[in-house]
Amino acid sequence: MFYFLLGRRGAIFIFEITKGGFEGILPQQFLRVHRNYIVNEKKVSEVNVKQRWVKLFDGTKLPVSFRNIRETVVRLS
Repeated sequence: MFYFLLGRRGAIFIFEITKGGFEGILPQQFLRVHRNYIVNEKKVSEVNVKQRWVKLFDGTKLPVSFRNIRETVVRLS
């Protein structure tokens, strides 16, 4: 469970949602690579299958879980 804020027309709304629920409302260009990470496909510059990580254009490396490596490679190739 996590929380996020949404500001609109002077009002602030606080939402409580699971990562899976949040993932479901994101556009299709977002991909879960690990239980703790959801990435925008357009921000990924490199995928290392052997070491199971993705590198973002800003240089950040994020782990890719064993469970998600196949889908990650398919969607990013």
